[in-house]
Amino acid sequence: MTTKITGTNTAAAPGITGDDTDTGLVYGTDSVSISTGGTTRTTVNSSGHLLPGAADTYDLGANTTPWRNIWMENDLYIEDNGMAVFGTGEDLKIYYDGSHSYIKGNGAACGGIIIDNSADADQNIEIKAGQDVYLKTHDGSHTSIRCERGGAVQLHHNNTIKAQTHSTGFLVDGGYLRACNDGNFTNLDDTSHGLRVINNNWGLRVVNSHASTPYGIHVLFNNSHPDDSSSRFFVGQDDQTSRIIIYSDGDIQNHDGSYGTTSDVKLKENIVDANSQWDDIKAVRVRNFNFKISPDKKHIGVVAQELETVCPGLVKNNPDLDENNKDLGTTTKSVKSSILYMKAVKALQEAMARIETLETKVAALEAG
Repeated sequence: MTTKITGTNTAAAPGITGDDTDTGLVYGTDSVSISTGGTTRTTVNSSGHLLPGAADTYDLGANTTPWRNIWMENDLYIEDNGMAVFGTGEDLKIYYDGSHSYIKGNGAACGGIIIDNSADADQNIEIKAGQDVYLKTHDGSHTSIRCERGGAVQLHHNNTIKAQTHSTGFLVDGGYLRACNDGNFTNLDDTSHGLRVINNNWGLRVVNSHASTPYGIHVLFNNSHPDDSSSRFFVGQDDQTSRIIIYSDGDIQNHDGSYGTTSDVKLKENIVDANSQWDDIKAVRVRNFNFKISPDKKHIGVVAQELETVCPGLVKNNPDLDENNKDLGTTTKSVKSSILYMKAVKALQEAMARIETLETKVAALEAG
């Protein structure tokens, strides 16, 4: 083959050719082009850019003869609807369609899409958006997770929000919270929040670490006041029967009828006999009454203000709080009933002693 240099220097008649006179190098002003079959295929211009002979016409490499590696220092620009395609079966595509950007797998052939940054334990993977971030089902019609720009993270089921983070914590929205430690939700129905555990320890523990005014568990019926046994605040039940029930009127019913007080001598000191309770118990006014909220329900007992004049230590002033533990500025009096009962026991002992003394005197008179 001979190398020829001619003066024509066009795509149809390149300046340097072989035997094929329409294939070779074409020299322009500060540029060099490669021509095949009389057509310019690529050009190196005055800036050093490698350009195709015509836009959207020629490929770099071919399906059967691909480039091995391409090294780049700066940017790779792909026009709208142009794709970066990976895999012999076009398994993964990255592109922008003029409206949205996509990282798209090609069906089952793609396998899973894995974003892996585990090589460096100190680095994170971040997904950022100007508005919200969505995780949707395969056809995009249903939302599974939504990360809102305002900070909330929503969990959806069947395209309906069920739970979300909130500035005050975590909210269950439109459903019920059920939890178990073994995946078995037996006895947890779809009409209430539920917790199921299998262990030999507490099923639920509430810890309040406030340094001065901690509170425990608050059960509130905020739309009714069933002052009877139709509703229950608490039920303790085993696989045989209910062992303790606290009813909505405050009544407590337990299986054995036993109530106790911590009383071990190891916890006590300054133990002496109690003074006489005769006058106190005699002065207590035992009354019949009803509460204003339940006019048809009669009770027997004491009135705190009346008892306070006799035994002020048995009456306690309790601040009135709203459902959020905010002080309403008023108080409600309550009675320490268990102490009143012990005073009555002491007075009964005194009465028994007097009765026994009288019995002895009567017996002596009858014998005389």
